[in-house]
Amino acid sequence: MCFFFRMEHLLVVKFFMIISGTWRIPLNTHSRTKQNLYNIFSATTQIYLCVFVLCLFIELPLIWNEDVNKVTENIGITILCIMIFIKNVICQQKKVRDIFVYILETEKGLNDFESENLEVYRSNAVYTKNISIFLSVYSSMCGITLVLTKFYVYIQLKNAAARNHMNQTYIEPPLPYVVWRPVDEKKHYISAFFIDSISATIGCTFNTTTQLIFISVMTFLIGQLKILQNRFRNFGQALQEKMTTTELSGKLRLLIIHHKRIIT
Repeated sequence: MCFFFRMEHLLVVKFFMIISGTWRIPLNTHSRTKQNLYNIFSATTQIYLCVFVLCLFIELPLIWNEDVNKVTENIGITILCIMIFIKNVICQQKKVRDIFVYILETEKGLNDFESENLEVYRSNAVYTKNISIFLSVYSSMCGITLVLTKFYVYIQLKNAAARNHMNQTYIEPPLPYVVWRPVDEKKHYISAFFIDSISATIGCTFNTTTQLIFISVMTFLIGQLKILQNRFRNFGQALQEKMTTTELSGKLRLLIIHHKRIIT
């Protein structure tokens, strides 16, 4: 739980970034071993995604003249995985990491927020959390449905063959992906299915993570603009009060710094 201490806006997205190995800010742990283990885990997930895309490319020429449906499915999954890979690279850039650092710094100073602005921040955080949970469940269900549907079809085909309802002597085992595997799926169906299940889990996690990053950053910046608007309104009211030029200049300077941090 120490990883998520005092966290509101990034609660869900940080969880998915950690389990996908894309969290690029040091963990809140005093154990160097834990940080090193996480770095190894992060590298493993990134390499697995790259290897999976490579296996998709390897499979394409092998099935090019066999089945047009397999070729179409392979190309579709390859395009999707390449898009996920590109978004994954973008989301790990220094600019995104700096935004997350800014969000964490903002949450550390929530106690200094005016009550009106604190309500704005927390309402945006709740909205972000709710939509993040919805997208997470939706993406997970898509992955689970893809995997279980293929396995269910395989079981039904085997039962039908056992009852002599099917004439062919060989049933091609349906698998979630048309991809090259290090095992012969005809002889080792369960192993091949397990590999594809891991691929589906990692793929869905990466896809969910990139979506949540974009949504979390966008809603945070929208909330900051609303807070800045409230502070400018309060500054206008302060002009009517008896305040020294130094005090007004200090308030205006803070507003300018806040605006600069939002747009940069």
